[in-house]
Amino acid sequence: MGLYIGNKAVVAVYYARPDQLLELLDHGKFNMSLLENVGHFSKPFPIWRISQCWDVVSRVEDWKPEYQPVAIEFRKRNDEIIRIFKDCLGVEFTPIDFQLYHDDFYCDDPDETPADQLMVNSTQELLDAGVRQIDIDLYCAVAKFHFDETQALLQKGANPAAWLPDPFPSGFQVDDHIGAECSYLGTMLYSDMEDKGKSKTVYHLDLPQLFGWAAFETMYRLIEKYRQHPHYKWPEENNCQETNT
Repeated sequence: MGLYIGNKAVVAVYYARPDQLLELLDHGKFNMSLLENVGHFSKPFPIWRISQCWDVVSRVEDWKPEYQPVAIEFRKRNDEIIRIFKDCLGVEFTPIDFQLYHDDFYCDDPDETPADQLMVNSTQELLDAGVRQIDIDLYCAVAKFHFDETQALLQKGANPAAWLPDPFPSGFQVDDHIGAECSYLGTMLYSDMEDKGKSKTVYHLDLPQLFGWAAFETMYRLIEKYRQHPHYKWPEENNCQETNT
């Protein structure tokens, strides 16, 4: 997995080991500069953001029952890490600006055009194929992790399950893509939540993967809020309606 981070504070926070973090603080071995930046990101990334990302992904409401005990136990320890940052170090947690770190996880560049994002010569190709403009706009907003724009489009009736035809060989749906990334990143990092205190390093890819997981989970939950709306229709549902009319 490449380079690794051996800093004891980063290891303690990443694996949610509050006792180790307290020990570092008690012995004056915590580097205060970590509150501003741990490195390994394109922009300054404070150490407490690690616990904030774990806070996002360790909510177990949608987890399979067999995986929930590990997440629940990890979340308890991570809550204690967050308490230490707030009470002992005076950290004021602020919302995560996922788009700010677009270079560090699977996120479209903010300057990309819709045609570039969708890999077509022109979005007119999709409009001619029957895709609504609002659903094209939704795909682009989601892929850039523009949460406010995504929510506004969902409120206006954009369909996260809209089917985007070729150039995607088997078609493409926004919600399916987001859900798949959540599952993939969760599978990659679940073993770190299971860690029994043996690991002494954090691989440099672990932090961006955790950050990406938190970003996709946040977007997934936003989209899920609109699953019961009438405009949220799977292609087969649309086909059935067309057949019956």
